[in-house]
Amino acid sequence: MVSRFFVVVSALIYLGIGLWCIVDPVGMMADVGLTVEGANGTVEIQAMYGGLQLGMALFLAWCAAAEQRVRIGVAAVTLSIGGLGTGRMLSFLAQMPADTLHPMLIPVELSALVLGAFLLWRTRED
Repeated sequence: MVSRFFVVVSALIYLGIGLWCIVDPVGMMADVGLTVEGANGTVEIQAMYGGLQLGMALFLAWCAAAEQRVRIGVAAVTLSIGGLGTGRMLSFLAQMPADTLHPMLIPVELSALVLGAFLLWRTRED
């Protein structure tokens, strides 16, 4: 039950970010301190940030739809968010940017990593 909830909530987050990147790629990137130049840049943001996030949301929804796939969804979330959080933390520590976005996102992403790892451990087969 908790594992499915974890996967569904993650799917909704991926869906929201994906839609945001497709609908307003320039605004979304500006909110995180990046600029988008020209049509090629816009297409790239919509594809890599929007399309990939939407694809992940659909995959997680598929995982949540059947009990035998929920653990696969937990693993996907744990590895993807864990990689994102770890990369963000290491990069933040190396660069030390003067912003509030990254210090807010790092604990959220690393908490998802810890929760996902716990759920995987709890549902392991001995």
